[in-house]
Amino acid sequence: MRKRYCSIEITRILMVLFYQPICTTMVTYNTKTFQHIHWQAGRANMSFREETSKAESQAKGARSQIVRGFTMMVIEKSVT
Repeated sequence: MRKRYCSIEITRILMVLFYQPICTTMVTYNTKTFQHIHWQAGRANMSFREETSKAESQAKGARSQIVRGFTMMVIEKSVT
């Protein structure tokens, strides 16, 4: 049990020592890839916004048609 605990501590120390430099090198190595992915995500977000605005305008049109039909129905009911 004591030996296992010691090995766990050693691996924890090694992880702490090597984690930071490995992370920084990975980030500097992958910066261009990250930027490319970010750019693609931005483009996708723009197209998603365009689609959303289209859908919103269609929903507004449908809503106004529904309201118009409902008011016409109410007027017809009140007339008869």
